Amino acid sequence: MIIAQYKPTAIAKAPEAISDVINKYTNHNSYVIGYSYPKKGIIPETDIVHQHNKLIETDKKNIIQFHSEPFRVALDATCPKLVIAQYHATLQEYSNCKIVRNPIDLYDEIFFPQYQQDIIRIGYSPSTLKPGSDWADKGYVETVPILNELKEIYKDKIEIDIIIGVPLKECLERKALCNIFIDEVKTTSYHRSGLEAMAMGSATICSIGSSVNKVLLEASGADRNPFINVNCDELKNKLIELIESGLNNVLELGYESRLWMEKYWDPKTIANEYIKIYEKWLD
Repeated sequence: MIIAQYKPTAIAKAPEAISDVINKYTNHNSYVIGYSYPKKGIIPETDIVHQHNKLIETDKKNIIQFHSEPFRVALDATCPKLVIAQYHATLQEYSNCKIVRNPIDLYDEIFFPQYQQDIIRIGYSPSTLKPGSDWADKGYVETVPILNELKEIYKDKIEIDIIIGVPLKECLERKALCNIFIDEVKTTSYHRSGLEAMAMGSATICSIGSSVNKVLLEASGADRNPFINVNCDELKNKLIELIESGLNNVLELGYESRLWMEKYWDPKTIANEYIKIYEKWLD
């Protein structure tokens, strides 16, 4: 089977992630077109077009996956619909969509845990500094002052790395050196950034509401949520608690996060879940 992944915007490179795990862990072929691929079109042999957020006209069979708020996507699409297993899956507008996971290639070298053992490093990499909507808010305004305050308290006993405005490769390389990583503590959902951090063996903080927690557990088949679940009002005290617990405890939490990802977020399993969806629609 040949699958085209169409992306109208960057979408955090999620279409590339899906394409990569399909190519690596299955016998099928996937490629990406659209945003940042201006000269690349749908090849004639393509069996199905996996569209992301919006539709491009094609004579192939289509399926669409939603990654963003309802007002940003083609809700009126008539093809089969998917939605990522994050807060989106709790919204009424996406109630008729099949829930799917955002794959992380745990066995790519970039995600191998580093387990830095000289000092506690706390990382934070917000994709936006200003809220775009209630859901597109990474809590930058609330989080950074807390991190700066902790740096003043603990001086050279900790390191703070706020990762913004850098290429993805650099971002991932710096994240891999963090013992503690903050996804975000403003909304009630986790994101790809948090999954990446757990894959890297970081103790990962994120505020997750009960409905999103339910989606996460059902999608993964796990019986517990691996994130350190606190909101912005609780962040400072939780970070102090983690720092005071010592580096060995933080490393253990990160190690458990990596084990959870290996057991419940396996990239080969997720790749084959997408293949089954395609095959069902092509039958």
